[in-house]
Amino acid sequence: MIDFEELIAERGSSNWQKESPGSPSSIQLLQQECPFPLPAEYVEFLLYSDGAYAELPVDPLWCVLFPANKVMSTNILWGTFDDLPGYLVIGTNGGGCALLFKVSEGSWPVYWTDEIYFGLEPELVANSFIEFVCMLGRSEDSVVNAAE
Repeated sequence: MIDFEELIAERGSSNWQKESPGSPSSIQLLQQECPFPLPAEYVEFLLYSDGAYAELPVDPLWCVLFPANKVMSTNILWGTFDDLPGYLVIGTNGGGCALLFKVSEGSWPVYWTDEIYFGLEPELVANSFIEFVCMLGRSEDSVVNAAE
């Protein structure tokens, strides 16, 4: 089991809003309804925090991760499976961009794209969900300052 508290403290930041742990029944329902097997790290994260609000150090600069009970309904409502086959929306930036898993790659990288015009090519945010979690709560300035 991943210790997200320690992982985020070591590599990320405490400057993010953790949600209550997800209920096993809502996460199990998501796993049953999702047309793809979800990565274990994502399922474990939902058990730790059923969604999240945080700044990101890269575009789209902010994330609002959906709770488990909103993931499938959002993908269906937005037509993700028709308009962006091979992707699964897991959140937004709260201002018009979708955060997505690319399910066709084994590491389940996280991408972002304009949620209104799915015609745009999604852009890479993180190579894996764990790499994405390590970005939670970090600002663009924190990455620039660390590099100097």
